[in-house]
Amino acid sequence: MTLKTTKPGVDPDEFIKGAKADRPGDVSIPTDDELFTKSYKTLPIKLPLTLRTAAAEKAKASGLSLHNYILVAIKEKIQR
Repeated sequence: MTLKTTKPGVDPDEFIKGAKADRPGDVSIPTDDELFTKSYKTLPIKLPLTLRTAAAEKAKASGLSLHNYILVAIKEKIQR
């Protein structure tokens, strides 16, 4: 799987490391979250509206864009 960030010319792995480092310590992306256990292979293309709203709130709380939040969550899910 190839991950792309919304920042052109940025290595996705380096971006994700940076994104994880920039997140507040009390915010975590749960890998058992329904959003990712059921839909992570098709995100963000087929993300249902209710799950998209929940993901947008979590992204805002973690200081990431929705797209980049989803990339970080997918990467963490795959690595486990």
